[in-house]
Amino acid sequence: MQKMQDGQRFLLGSLMAITVNTKNAEKALMRLYKKAPKAAVNVINEAATMIMSQARTTIMSGYSPPITDTGKLAASVGFGQGMSKYASDSLMVGGTGVFAIVGSNLPYAQAIEYGSPPHQVPQAALIDWAQRKFGKSEAETKTIAYFVGKKIAAEGTKARPFLIPAYEDVRKKLPKMVLKEMKRLKKKV
Repeated sequence: MQKMQDGQRFLLGSLMAITVNTKNAEKALMRLYKKAPKAAVNVINEAATMIMSQARTTIMSGYSPPITDTGKLAASVGFGQGMSKYASDSLMVGGTGVFAIVGSNLPYAQAIEYGSPPHQVPQAALIDWAQRKFGKSEAETKTIAYFVGKKIAAEGTKARPFLIPAYEDVRKKLPKMVLKEMKRLKKKV
């Protein structure tokens, strides 16, 4: 099995994901993993849930206008069972520590996270988008779609990151999360 690095970004088919891994995380988390593996799994599970939630919030309301018009991208961000058909296991315990894979299985997620170079977009997809977005007449919708397609063909699309900022934010909170779990374990003893 390939070792997963903390914060590693990767593509697996159409899955765009980022890892949260104890191997390179805080020393306290590794100590927790060695003493109480289940507690470390709980911390990583909580961190992955927070990343997923923050990424979804950013998609729905973190930009003006919002990244989404259908809700599919936000709904696709997940980990655990929702991601297991794209990764052999999304919450793993083993020689590499504990890690979770958080991401989206939609083919366009990467283009939204990182932006895209100039490319052609199928006109039908742009017409559908323009109709949902603007609700104009058929002629106006086709005109909007045409000009948006020309702009994307000439300039590509701007990055609108949702997963990496969520990961970076949660990563800063990880030491406090570990301490909280360690205190909880001490109370049990």
